[in-house]
Amino acid sequence: PESILEIECSNPELVKKALEVDAKAERGSKVTIAAGENSVKIKISTDKANRLKSIENSYRKLVETLNRIDKL
Repeated sequence: PESILEIECSNPELVKKALEVDAKAERGSKVTIAAGENSVKIKISTDKANRLKSIENSYRKLVETLNRIDKL
């Protein structure tokens, strides 16, 4: 399975840099991250559907946390 998430954020380049560390550590899956003008696009490929859902949720929470930190 494959999924593409596009998540709005206030500082896409900073979010991309922060998430790239996690993307490289994902075993059994491939994650690529691109920064847009007001969002990050995260492409996830993995061999198991339940793993895909777990990875999606993790990245959503990470971006949400980074957005909150950026607003402080």
